Amino acid sequence: APPTVEPGEVCALPGNLSAYGLNDGTVLLRAARDLPAPDRIALALGLTRSEARLARSLAQGQSLPVASATLGLTRETGRSYAKQIYAKTGVSGQSGLICLIWRSALAFG
Repeated sequence: APPTVEPGEVCALPGNLSAYGLNDGTVLLRAARDLPAPDRIALALGLTRSEARLARSLAQGQSLPVASATLGLTRETGRSYAKQIYAKTGVSGQSGLICLIWRSALAFG
């Protein structure tokens, strides 16, 4: 049976895997590894480098407040970038961004 993970939570699993809980109750399983550098994400998704840095952090499972603080962004700037990321990629929220990135070639590069 798949693990039970609350929406927005990341859970480490055996075998170098992690699970991320999506808002619709499903669980996204992924290899516990880093995504490519922000420059590659920016090019692939049509984002600025700053947006790509935030997108990468969000796709790795960090919450928006934590990702913003880690990147030295104010809460308002982080929210603004997130809205721009979602608009440019055509996704709805962090769960949509996670699915887009981890189901794309970016997750394998």
